[in-house]
Amino acid sequence: YLVSDEVTTPSGSSDQAGQTISTARERLNGYVRSPIATITSTVRDLFSSPAVIALAVLALVAASANWALRSYSVVLLTDGYDVSLGVANTVLTLMFLAGAVIILAGGELTDRLTAKVVLIASFAITTVAAFLVSSLTLLPILAMTLIVLAGGFLLMGSPARDKLVDNLSLRGDLGKNFSIITIGTQMGGTVAPPLFGAIIDTLGLQIAFLTIGGFTI
Repeated sequence: YLVSDEVTTPSGSSDQAGQTISTARERLNGYVRSPIATITSTVRDLFSSPAVIALAVLALVAASANWALRSYSVVLLTDGYDVSLGVANTVLTLMFLAGAVIILAGGELTDRLTAKVVLIASFAITTVAAFLVSSLTLLPILAMTLIVLAGGFLLMGSPARDKLVDNLSLRGDLGKNFSIITIGTQMGGTVAPPLFGAIIDTLGLQIAFLTIGGFTI
């Protein structure tokens, strides 16, 4: 018997099969290259925005100082100024409340003044307060007041920093730039515990608060 060529011939030609395989390979390569290209582009954009990177470093410093203030102020008051634990915890609560009020004031001042002025004032007040309480020679009531002010005024600069980021950003990269600032903040919370823990273990609580002041200069 003779078998028709239509039966023995494959349903698709070899050329079509080759094109299909080639298309699939190109798509796979595209999927692999796409994340790499995205990461490369993002890194390139980061280094092309030094002002945003500087603000991210500022966010890291502020977050580290903020964490240290909230973590060790109670210990400073109880061990360095002989304040009772209950009163020291109340001071910590007042610090949180002051931060909520002062950050609102910081937003208002940022709108009325310039962001740079508010940011400088925020860090300057925190620096002076941290240096003074680190002396361990103040009256307890003054030390408690300065700790509340330090924790509150450190947050005052957040609206000013965000406004600077907004001013430095194009509409197309605003979200990316704010994500960079968020990374700086998260890194500050990551770096602060081992850093200040090591400082306290080796050099003492007084040096730790001097370091907080040094961070915010």
